[in-house]
Amino acid sequence: MRSLSAASPLALFRHRPFAVLWGAQTFSGLGDGIFRVAQVALLLRLTGSAAALSGLLLVAVLPGIALALLGGALADRVDRRRLLVGANTVRGLLMAAFAGLALADAVQLWHLYALALLYGGVSALANPAFDALLPALVPRERLQGAQALFLLGDNVAAIVGPALGGVLLVVVGAGGAAAVNALSFGVLVAGLLSLRVGASPVPEGPRPSVWGDIGFGLRYARTQPALLSLLTLFAVINLSGATLAVALPLFVTETLGQPAATYGLYLTAMNVGILGGVALMGALRVRRRGLAILGSLFAAGLLGYLPLALSREVGVGLVAVLLIDGLAMVSNVLYPAWVGAHIPDGYRGRVFGLTSLVSYSLVPVGFAMAGTVAGVLGPPGALLGAGLLLITVAVLGLLVPALRRLE
Repeated sequence: MRSLSAASPLALFRHRPFAVLWGAQTFSGLGDGIFRVAQVALLLRLTGSAAALSGLLLVAVLPGIALALLGGALADRVDRRRLLVGANTVRGLLMAAFAGLALADAVQLWHLYALALLYGGVSALANPAFDALLPALVPRERLQGAQALFLLGDNVAAIVGPALGGVLLVVVGAGGAAAVNALSFGVLVAGLLSLRVGASPVPEGPRPSVWGDIGFGLRYARTQPALLSLLTLFAVINLSGATLAVALPLFVTETLGQPAATYGLYLTAMNVGILGGVALMGALRVRRRGLAILGSLFAAGLLGYLPLALSREVGVGLVAVLLIDGLAMVSNVLYPAWVGAHIPDGYRGRVFGLTSLVSYSLVPVGFAMAGTVAGVLGPPGALLGAGLLLITVAVLGLLVPALRRLE
């Protein structure tokens, strides 16, 4: 591996394996964003039902809950690059088949649900392998910058993709948008095939079953206080984020009495915060990762959620959501970088699988809890509760030695 002596994360692009994978993954994310618009448009055209849309979103999440641990175990049992090539080939073929149905105007509702289920299942099996592959591409000391760059690419794709999807939906229709997404998987597979990295170390000799490997992974996680503490913080962040997603549109339109278009300004501010937070985390060199994550939780609660809940000024709210999403990038960058640097390679896939399980399972739970709290306390009360939760957990986290010492 070539030496990467420059301090800037952008120097990573001079390292061909990283640059190829980053470009291919970002283009694939762009394709996903494009298709997401076509997917929703098709569903609403077929049903016009908000319940059907909610059902589709739930179907897309369920495989992540069911298969995340299995995906993590596979990432530690087989060559990760080959696993990713196979998974993304399947995703591309699924998308190409759907594009054919859409171009023939033959899409039915069950096609959308089947695609969401299969696509979500393959993604759940592949995602831990992708996360665990990155430490093989860059030196340990550059993982924070590498994670920041991948997160930047993902978020740029998530912003630009739907905008392009709206244009393509008008120009080439839903089938054309699906075909572009299928093409993006071809680009990702080509990028993966071009990588020249050592094969993932697979232990020789007899191995337990895949279910036994899952059990070993869970037992390993229970012996790691820092990992368990970080996963707990991750869960709290996700619950607060779910509260924001549910309560914010109600807060803007009902509490503030603003038109729905104003909610778009809040979303824009959140995207600006995400991009700014990622850029900052890529430029900084953080050594005390535990304290940095705890500090970001405390600041998000005190400077983000509390002013948002208590103020009735739109300007204050825009700054608050910008800070909330910007500060969320601290943990989003530092946590996977810590896993890549400190978790043994033989367990890394299973740790990322466990992380995915925590994330996926909290999506429906978080939305249900947030909806209940917002219904009882109102949107401001729900946002206030989320802020107080973050502040409380951050303060209690200082009492955990594993977090205080985490580097």
